[in-house]
Amino acid sequence: MNVRMPTAPRPLASALLAAGLGFAAIPAHAATFTVSTTADAGPGSLRQALLDANASAGADTVVFNLPASSVITLSTGEIDITETVTITGPGASNLTITTNRSSRVFAMTGAGTVGISGLRFANSGATAPACAPGGALYSSDTSLSISQSVFHNNSSGTCAGGTLYFTSEGTTPTLTVTDSTFTNNSAGTGSQGGALYIRGGIANISRSVFSGNSSGDTGGAIYAYDHAGLTIRDSVFTSNTAPAGGAIESRDTSGSVNISGSTFSGNTATDTSGKGGGAIALYGSGASVIENSTFTGNTTAGSEGSAIYLYTTSLTLRNVTISGNTGSSAGAVRAEAESTRTLTLINTVVAGSGAPDVSTSGLSATGTNSLVENQTGLGLGGSGNLSGAPNLGALANNGGLVVGASGFTSPILTMLPIAGSPLIDNGSAAALGTLTTDQRGAGFARVTGSNPDIGAAEFGSGVVVQARPPAVVPTLGALGLLLTSLLTAFTGGLSLRRRRK
Repeated sequence: MNVRMPTAPRPLASALLAAGLGFAAIPAHAATFTVSTTADAGPGSLRQALLDANASAGADTVVFNLPASSVITLSTGEIDITETVTITGPGASNLTITTNRSSRVFAMTGAGTVGISGLRFANSGATAPACAPGGALYSSDTSLSISQSVFHNNSSGTCAGGTLYFTSEGTTPTLTVTDSTFTNNSAGTGSQGGALYIRGGIANISRSVFSGNSSGDTGGAIYAYDHAGLTIRDSVFTSNTAPAGGAIESRDTSGSVNISGSTFSGNTATDTSGKGGGAIALYGSGASVIENSTFTGNTTAGSEGSAIYLYTTSLTLRNVTISGNTGSSAGAVRAEAESTRTLTLINTVVAGSGAPDVSTSGLSATGTNSLVENQTGLGLGGSGNLSGAPNLGALANNGGLVVGASGFTSPILTMLPIAGSPLIDNGSAAALGTLTTDQRGAGFARVTGSNPDIGAAEFGSGVVVQARPPAVVPTLGALGLLLTSLLTAFTGGLSLRRRRK
C-alpha cells in the first residue's frame, strides 16, 4: 500500500496562515452578500441579499457595489430581516433607500442583532390615513445598532415612530444610535415619536442630530415608554414639535433618563390645555439626570414648563444652562408630584422665562450654587444660590463637537457667560460629580478659574471647533478582493491537485 506523506504548506498557504487568515479564523457559517443593482428584487438586489442572509446561519454581512449617489426604490413591500446581520452602506451621501411612502424599508422580528450604517432612508412609510408603525424601520425583540445614517422625510402615517418603532415583548433589547441625522420625519395625529418610538429595552443615543421632526401626540423627536433606560449624549435637538414634549417625552417607566453634552433649541409643545415641556416632558420616569446641556428658545402653548416639565419624576440638573425659554406661566422648569420626588439644581442657571423661572407643586426644589433669575413663589432651598440677570451671550458656535452623519452634520451650540457675569467662578467644585470638561468636551476644562462657572459652558476656555474626521465605512475594498482572489486560487489549486492524483 502506498502512503502519501503530507507535504509542507505551500508559500501561499503559509502566508495566509501567518497573516491570521487560516481557515480556522473564518466563521463557520458567516457570509458576505454584495448588492450590485438598484433593482427592487432579483439577483444582486438588496432584497435578494437579505433573503440570502436570512437563509444563511451565522452573523452575515451585506455590502454594496453601486455607483455614487445611487437610489434603491422598493416597490413591492418591506424587506423582512430574521437573522443577525450587518448592513454596511457606502455612506449616507452615496446611497438612498426609499419606498415613496408605499411601505417601511426593513422589518426586524426576533432577529438577534442587526447593524445598519452608511445609509440614507427617505420618503418611506405611509401617508395618513394609512398606518406604518416605524416609517422606515420596525424592530421587535431585536438589538439594533444604527450609525452614520440619515433619516429624512419618513412618516408613520397615523401610527407611532416616524422613522423607527422599537419594541420588546419579554426581552430587553438594546437600541444604539450614533453619528446619525434625523430630519423632517413625522408621526400623525394621536401618535407618538416623530423620529423614534421606543417601548421597552434600553436606548443609547450619541453624537446625533434631530431637527424638524414632529408628532401628533407627544415626543416630537423621541417618545420612550416603559423602557429600562434612555441615555442621550452629545446631541442636537432643534425645531422639533409635538403637543407635549416638543423634542422628547419619557413616560410610565422605572428606567431613568440621562442626558449630557446636548443642546435643545427652538422646540415647541403646541397643546394649549395644560400639557407642556417645550423641549422635554418626563412623566413617571425613574430618577433622572441632565448635565452639561443647554436649553434655549424652546416654547410651550400650555402652562407647564417651556423647557422641561416633570410629573412624579425626580430630576437633577447639573451645570445646565436654561435661558430664554418662553410661553409658560409656570416657568421654564415646572415640576409636579403626587408622591415623594425631588428637583435638584447644581451649578445651574435658569433665566429669561418671562415668568417665575422655576415652579413646583407637591415637591420642593433644592439648589447648590445655582442662579434662578426670578424665584417668585419658589422657596429655593440649599446654599450658594443667586438671583438676578445671568448676563449670558447668545447661542453660538463656541467650539466643541460637530455631530451627525458625515455630510449631514451640525455643531453643538452653547451660550457663554459675558465678561463680568455672576455665573463666572461661582459654581461649586465639590458638586461637579464626574464632570471634568464643560459641554463642549475635550479641550474645554470644566474649571478655568478659582471655581467652575454656573451653567454648561465655561468662560475663558477658548474657541476651537473639534470636527470629527469623516467616518471610514468598511466596504469590500481592494484588500478584501485581493484576499478573496488569493483564497480562491489556493482552494482551486488544491482541487486541481486532487484531480491530478
